[in-house]
Amino acid sequence: RKASALTAGTVGPFVVVTTAKGVPQSGDRTLLVYAAGSSACTATPSQPTCVDVLLPKGTGSDVFFSTGPCSGGVGCAADDRPVLQVLADLGSRYSATVTATLIFRCDKTLCGGGSIRSHPLLVNLDPAYPVGAPGSRALLQASPACGSKGVMDGPDGHCVDYVQSRRDGTGDTYLYLLIIRDARMSI
Repeated sequence: RKASALTAGTVGPFVVVTTAKGVPQSGDRTLLVYAAGSSACTATPSQPTCVDVLLPKGTGSDVFFSTGPCSGGVGCAADDRPVLQVLADLGSRYSATVTATLIFRCDKTLCGGGSIRSHPLLVNLDPAYPVGAPGSRALLQASPACGSKGVMDGPDGHCVDYVQSRRDGTGDTYLYLLIIRDARMSI
């Protein structure tokens, strides 16, 4: 079959994925998903953010991770910061007191200065629209602080647990995002 010729034109917005990873579903079993493979992810100066996920009630589907550039005015603090996305069918397994926890790790070159609270975690839990898609209800918005350790009391199904959040011995920041639905995030 003969290849057709391409013509110049305009294209609507789309998201470029830098990395992607899938993990098989776990049913009702606890699932600890490491974005980096078999061990916890490590934020580095060249890849300053990563995320690991703790799913104590499992999932009803495979888990999909992706990273890509934050561009096109989707609400990131800076266009060169990555957007991390975690997609899974959490169904009705999770509640305000039994949450999925995303451990967002940020290298000290990006998140080392100031208090932990001075680095807001930008989140979108709107499953109908990828970050930056036309008509998206909420692009990336700062996740509110949780009122209590381990309790998701954010009005949109997510909050940052600053009681659990911390810095490690090297100065990297670990932010604990409690969710009850899929998430896209940046810092």
